[in-house]
Amino acid sequence: MAQSPDMVVRTARSGEMKLHVQGDTKDVATKPVFLTVHDLGLNAHSFDQFLSHTSMQELCSRSVWIHVELPGQGVNTSELSSEYPSLQALSDSLADILNQLHTTYVIGFGEGAGANILIRFAMSYPDQVLGLFLIHPIVTSAGFQERYKGKFQLNRAPVNRKNLQMLVEAFHERNNLQPMLKEKLRCDTMLVVGDNSPFHDSVQEMHSHSNVLKCSILAVDNVNEPLSEAPEKVARALLLFCQGLGILSSVSTVERSRSSSSVSSNGIGRRLSMQELDRPRKISIRQHQDEVV
Repeated sequence: MAQSPDMVVRTARSGEMKLHVQGDTKDVATKPVFLTVHDLGLNAHSFDQFLSHTSMQELCSRSVWIHVELPGQGVNTSELSSEYPSLQALSDSLADILNQLHTTYVIGFGEGAGANILIRFAMSYPDQVLGLFLIHPIVTSAGFQERYKGKFQLNRAPVNRKNLQMLVEAFHERNNLQPMLKEKLRCDTMLVVGDNSPFHDSVQEMHSHSNVLKCSILAVDNVNEPLSEAPEKVARALLLFCQGLGILSSVSTVERSRSSSSVSSNGIGRRLSMQELDRPRKISIRQHQDEVV
């Protein structure tokens, strides 16, 4: 998968944010665009291993992936001197990133804290999000046990410890999004959780509070970390999710022959190209909606 040089984008509410782009940014108008946000203790390259898996090769070749690195979370990043932005500010900054890259809409792909930020983004900017594909999302406010455990996880991450502590504190100060899900999370959403994951029950609870017509859940049997332990299953679920959104229709699934690369359009006999099949059928853009509070 081709990679563009890493870049830095200045945002209004979160300062400079580093981007790791897989694919060509010149293709954002013609190919589906995925926007990723990583979990605590990780960085913009945290999804590289999953995306390099053989089961993801065809999907990745027909799309662009924009990986956002939260402020100060890169390897060998210097210590931040300013106050850390809130999760809502970080989510608002995603809109700045898309505007500067001339990207109209995205599929959000995030894990843990990154999933929370993407949910906020989808609630505030609904017409810039085609769908969300979330691994182990956390939407409730932080309890005492989570805050206590967080102090002992900092030493395990290969990032600046003070910067990570600032992000963890911002994450612990989050508000509870769960009561808002049915009303404000309007895009199609796929929740992914490992059957053996400590997040299993909370993800199931999130699903129960979501719009059942818009939100689906995949519990992957006998794994803790779906991306690393069951990449084929996650890749298949992602592809089917995207095809349900009306994109990447030219990409094959296991059951589908690779020779089926075009279909008729509306019964009038015109054959669609693979590039046309990969693009969404429709999209509309509105201005920024109310902030999630």
